Amino acid sequence: MGEIAWTGPVDGMTGCPGTDGLQDPDEELIREFGLLLSATNRLERIAGKAFEHDAGITHAMFEMLRRLNEGCSSMSHLAEEMIFTSGGVTRLIDRMEKAGLVERYASDTDRRVQKAGLTDKGRETLALAERIHVVTLRRAFAGQLTAGQRAALKQILVTLEHSSRTELPSLG
Repeated sequence: MGEIAWTGPVDGMTGCPGTDGLQDPDEELIREFGLLLSATNRLERIAGKAFEHDAGITHAMFEMLRRLNEGCSSMSHLAEEMIFTSGGVTRLIDRMEKAGLVERYASDTDRRVQKAGLTDKGRETLALAERIHVVTLRRAFAGQLTAGQRAALKQILVTLEHSSRTELPSLG
């Protein structure tokens, strides 16, 4: 059988049938947000692969190591800072403790409160992971943008971080 040729509008970006490329503002807004999420997810996966391959940790572990490098912290504070549930932080700390990267402590003021801090191995792993991360970011992120684009993006992200933190301070 012969193919039926599409005679309707074609999306100028994808070449797929169904739209003439003229979007209503709501559709354009949805696409812009989708691009933000797609780029963020892909960059995070690129960074995550580098961490796993070269440092033996996940991206979440790297972020936790960075936060704990500032000093030991309670599980609830870590959950709030990393936008995790308390159970999510507990599971992550469990894995990191088994790997020898962190230790748990009871709070000096409230023995019911658990805190976590870096071990020597955790500090060494963080130092290695930071070197890996800088190389990855220079290639996959900064290397793709001009200095002006990075400055504009930083200002945009600061604005979005501030407004989203106001609306959603934590998952708890």
